[in-house]
Amino acid sequence: MSQSQESPSQLGSASPESALQPETPSSAEPVEQSSSAAKSDPVVSEAPQRDRFEIRVGGDLAGFTVYRVDGERYAFVHTEIDSRFAGGGLGSVLIRGALDDVRRRSIPVLPYCPFVRRYIARHSEYLDLVPPDARAEFDLPAA
Repeated sequence: MSQSQESPSQLGSASPESALQPETPSSAEPVEQSSSAAKSDPVVSEAPQRDRFEIRVGGDLAGFTVYRVDGERYAFVHTEIDSRFAGGGLGSVLIRGALDDVRRRSIPVLPYCPFVRRYIARHSEYLDLVPPDARAEFDLPAA
């Protein structure tokens, strides 16, 4: 089930290659990893060849958030967590890892995905990633 509360068909952004399927781990470096090195700890990494950040648990793809490059900005358009991993807070771990990564690279964010938008609204420390002139479009505070 989608963390953004819309099904892929409602969003129109999902494609067959973006569907959650078993696959080999990405060769990208992890963006975020919990302090423990247990095999089941979630790992967030960017998969730039797929225009998304992925979260893996025990090597299994648990979810992803898709972005589109919009000039110098990342427009987050869809977030999905596999139903096998739903309810464990992995959507928040995924978005936190993705936002922390784009912050390190000074990339502004456009939160078209409702889940990303709600995350930023609830975690004001990420509000500065959304350009001030774009915040009203996403019902986010000016400051």
